[in-house]
Amino acid sequence: MKELKIAILGLGEAGSHFANDLAQSGISVSGWDPELTKQLDEKVIFANSNSDAVKDADIIFSTNLTSVSVEVAKEVLSCIKPNAFYCEMNTSAPNVKQKIQGILQQTSCRMIDLAIMAPVPPTGIKTPMLASGKHATAFIEQVKGVLEVEYLEGKVGDAAQHKLLRSIVYKGFAAVISEAVAAGQKLGLEGHIRSQIHSIIGENDALIDRFVEGSKKHATRRMHEMEAVVEMLKANELKSTISAATVEHLRDLQSDKSSGSQMPTDLSELRKAFADIPGTYVMTPEHSTMGYHLNMFCMSLNQDKNREEFRKDERAYVDKYDMTEEQKQAVLNRGWLELLRLGGNIYYTFKIAIFDRKSMQHVGGKMSGLTESEFQEMMLSGGRSIIGNRSKQDRHS
Repeated sequence: MKELKIAILGLGEAGSHFANDLAQSGISVSGWDPELTKQLDEKVIFANSNSDAVKDADIIFSTNLTSVSVEVAKEVLSCIKPNAFYCEMNTSAPNVKQKIQGILQQTSCRMIDLAIMAPVPPTGIKTPMLASGKHATAFIEQVKGVLEVEYLEGKVGDAAQHKLLRSIVYKGFAAVISEAVAAGQKLGLEGHIRSQIHSIIGENDALIDRFVEGSKKHATRRMHEMEAVVEMLKANELKSTISAATVEHLRDLQSDKSSGSQMPTDLSELRKAFADIPGTYVMTPEHSTMGYHLNMFCMSLNQDKNREEFRKDERAYVDKYDMTEEQKQAVLNRGWLELLRLGGNIYYTFKIAIFDRKSMQHVGGKMSGLTESEFQEMMLSGGRSIIGNRSKQDRHS
């Protein structure tokens, strides 16, 4: 096992735990994440892109957000080693996993529907998993002694189905408890509502707190998970009343608008402050999600073959990426400030300027309504005046 190379695409809570545990056990691990926030073991090789990470990998763990899982599979398609195991671990609906399988069938790689069946912390790489698909038994044999994987006889999508049925119970129950505790706090009856919850789950306040705090902390990931549940239920012509309500509860927590969210007031104030900065778009998690496909297009220009393809037909090349039409037009028109407004990261979008052989001063000038030389002179003279540029409100006061 130690001679194998494992790539992990998406180094969030689950991916980073897996990467660190594997690296510490002596296994060669590479990984990539467009917005790395977790601490990685020094032995983990942080690649330049998803495609770079999967080169020569024998096993690939895709632990990205469900919303980008299909795009990631397309992105790495041409770089996957023959006969490598591609483990789709996102909490996606079965039909999404099957769509990814269809994409990967263009290669000789072996896809595994690998469902994570319990919270990753604190067990990390030993978290119980469920594998389905025709290559599942071969995969389990390959990772014996390293991963805790149970075989589920069936096709790709069946493991996901089992995981999502579990999610209906756990995420739905967490939503009910969170709403009940918030109501109890608001009405001055928190002790009473906790006693009612105790009558069902036993006197375990720590468990109640984990349900409440976990829903807040992981609202975005759990919202996507429950959206996949709703999608699965609808595909099977089943009602999704409770699961759909759980999605809305998590969406409220994500946006800090729920009356029971108990999110810190200073965070709400911080977001208001971000929105009040003129001509600047702060890379919040929501902004980053909006710009994911745009930033992946920009990252693709790191490779010679992609630059050549873009040079031959820019429109055809941007159409390969799941960007909005507005984002595509911003690329084609070199709308530098517009690219940032639409979720572009300045470090990524500047790759387009490098492709055009334009300087940072040229881009800054375009954003400021100045020529390149005027922008250079302004910066050499101390930069733009702070007067009128600190706040949108100041401009109208």
